[in-house]
Amino acid sequence: MDETQSLEQEELRRNFQQDQELLSSYQKKKQEELRRQHDCEKRALKDQNDAQIARLREDAFDSSSKLQEKRLERQRNLQGKHLQEMEEFRLQYIEKRIRGIDHHNDNKQIHRGSTAV
Repeated sequence: MDETQSLEQEELRRNFQQDQELLSSYQKKKQEELRRQHDCEKRALKDQNDAQIARLREDAFDSSSKLQEKRLERQRNLQGKHLQEMEEFRLQYIEKRIRGIDHHNDNKQIHRGSTAV
């Protein structure tokens, strides 16, 4: 090999090595860019999932609260109905006692009247 060819080969090797370094640098930058993009997309999906989970929890809490309110309302209605029934029963009992006492007094009057005669 003559000196010219040797110099050309050396030049070609340097150019090849520079190209390799440039390519390697480009690939590293591209990988880093893709990694950042992937991380960003992953964060966005996580944020969406977190927001959806929060909405679902809120909906579940609202549903639970509404159910609890309905149960309490139903319980209050039943208690009110029960109190009303108890009051009606008490009044009927008092009325029956009063009628029974009146009837008993009427019988005494009738009985006294027949013995008085």
